[in-house]
This record gives sequence, structure tokens and C-alpha cells, in this order.
Amino acid sequence: MGGQTIPMSAGTSGRSLGLLGAATNAPTDGSGVSGTVPVTYTDGTSSKATAAFSDWTLNDGSSKPSAWSRRC
Repeated sequence: MGGQTIPMSAGTSGRSLGLLGAATNAPTDGSGVSGTVPVTYTDGTSSKATAAFSDWTLNDGSSKPSAWSRRC
């Protein structure tokens, strides 16, 4: 599902955005399913990062969860 807005209350700040998710029917090599995460800031600037999620079954237990760490 795309185009979601996550509003922040006035006066809040942060250095990172955490995502939690899982994929369905991901590749069996454990690479996960990836997509682009656009972030738009209140000053009008934006950045993009790539997120990847493992298959929710970890390919029937034969894979490890994919790790994703990228700062926008």
C-alpha cells in the first residue's frame, strides 16, 4: 500500500524512521522483497531509501530474516 502519511505531532523530532513488515511469496534465496520508501519533510525536502522484507514464513524456515538499515 503506497502513499501513506505518518504525521508527527508539533514539537517532535527524530533521526530515524523504523519500519516493521513482512513479505508474501518472497524469493527463495532469502533476499526478500524490496521497494522504495520516499520521505518528505515539512521544509519540502525529500529523500528515498530502499526497504526489503523477508517472506513471513522465512521460506518455510530455510532462510534468515533480511536485515535492512539505511538512513534517509
